[in-house]
Amino acid sequence: MPLSTASEIHTKLGSLRGKYESVKGKDTGVHAYLGVPFAKPPVGPALRLAAPQPVEGWEGVRDATKQPLM
Repeated sequence: MPLSTASEIHTKLGSLRGKYESVKGKDTGVHAYLGVPFAKPPVGPALRLAAPQPVEGWEGVRDATKQPLM
């Protein structure tokens, strides 16, 4: 049975669309989800050395098939 090239998962923060990546020299690959935020950016001097703040959830399906622009 062929594996899909796109995969969607649902988390408590929202849904993500990832992609299936083959692994060189292996029969199976991995599902990759790129650019998924794990914390809010530490913007401002007060947050630079502070503990990470939780990221807010999102509506709809977030595209995680490629890295976002920096």
